[in-house]
Amino acid sequence: MQKRISETDTAKFLPPPSDDAQLLIVGPDLNLFEKLDAATLQAKAFLLRTKSKQRISPGTVQIVRLPDGKGIKGILFHFPKKLLASPSTLPIDDNDLKFVIQAGTTEIKASFDLQKMVDNEGIDL
Repeated sequence: MQKRISETDTAKFLPPPSDDAQLLIVGPDLNLFEKLDAATLQAKAFLLRTKSKQRISPGTVQIVRLPDGKGIKGILFHFPKKLLASPSTLPIDDNDLKFVIQAGTTEIKASFDLQKMVDNEGIDL
């Protein structure tokens, strides 16, 4: 905030902490998702713990459209943070997550190492 607001007042302008972890797909051409609605994307996407094979489904999915309303600017997936960061659901050696989505005949995957996503307050999701 470029030191225009005192450090004590900064918290007033920050949004409250989120109860979900968000994953955003963006790219120059998201036509692959054009014929899919939010409910279909929600059903075809998940996070997978690579060792335990636990699947975590998104709670909600938002399709962000271009200003003209025709194309897709991005797709925002909301996953329940408590399932990702809770010590009771996170086995000590199960720190790798894989995001998977099926769009038509194309499968998209991205991997995340939770050990590399830690700050001084724990897992930073």
